[in-house]
Amino acid sequence: MRKPQISRFVFLCRRDFETYLHQELAHAKLKPAELGPGAVECEMSDFIPVYGRAGFRVIEKLPAAGTLEAWAADGLPLPQLPELPPGPGRWVVCNLGEGVTVLGDRLTAAPRRMKRDADTLSRAALKLDEALEWVGDGPGAKEVCVDLGAAPGGWSQRLLARGARVIAVDPAQLKLAHKKLTHVQDSAFRYQPEEPVDWLFCDMAWRPLEVAQLLGKWARHGWAIRVVANIKLPMKDKWPMLARVRSTMEEGGWRNLKMRQLYHDRDEVTVAASRY
Repeated sequence: MRKPQISRFVFLCRRDFETYLHQELAHAKLKPAELGPGAVECEMSDFIPVYGRAGFRVIEKLPAAGTLEAWAADGLPLPQLPELPPGPGRWVVCNLGEGVTVLGDRLTAAPRRMKRDADTLSRAALKLDEALEWVGDGPGAKEVCVDLGAAPGGWSQRLLARGARVIAVDPAQLKLAHKKLTHVQDSAFRYQPEEPVDWLFCDMAWRPLEVAQLLGKWARHGWAIRVVANIKLPMKDKWPMLARVRSTMEEGGWRNLKMRQLYHDRDEVTVAASRY
């Protein structure tokens, strides 16, 4: 592990995903260099990579005041924070391993581990919790959601808890029942809503390009206003597939599309977009 250069950007990633993050930054011509497990540095730009779960600009010394945050590369303990008087700005103290701790000016929020309650149906629910926090919005009490590939019901459970009406689409049985839940036992690829809905959610373990084509169909037909989906990427050539997924969804009509591998994502990324 070596120290990153002052005024360069450092992006943290899931451990063993350094190569994919490096490929993204190289494609953006930002001269990346791997620092060690879970961290890659690059030149400064406004580009936020999909596999960069969090990022900061390296600085030489602590500012006079501000809010400090303890960060660490994946799998490492958080560093202890020095005392700093209150003031504007959020600054990072990041443990990169092997005794290397660096200071940074925060570019993104840190990935956050969500809390699993005793009644949570599946780990997948934590992915949705984190995704909605990342999006900065979510369905309200008067909105209608479709949850494609819903079984066993982890995402539907979270949406119902927000007060939304949920149409859960999956041929398998769900592990929940609710007065605002409608279970359609059919394939996500055959289902068509009777009327447009506010939100489309999808967390299907299926081939990424086929899922992107399905999501694009929903935008093309005007069946949903917003989408939050989890795209599985088990292949080695992840960056070219990500580009194809993006172009397929945008060609379908989704706008303001963004992607990120969040804390609870494994060999997958979260995608969010709207039709306007």
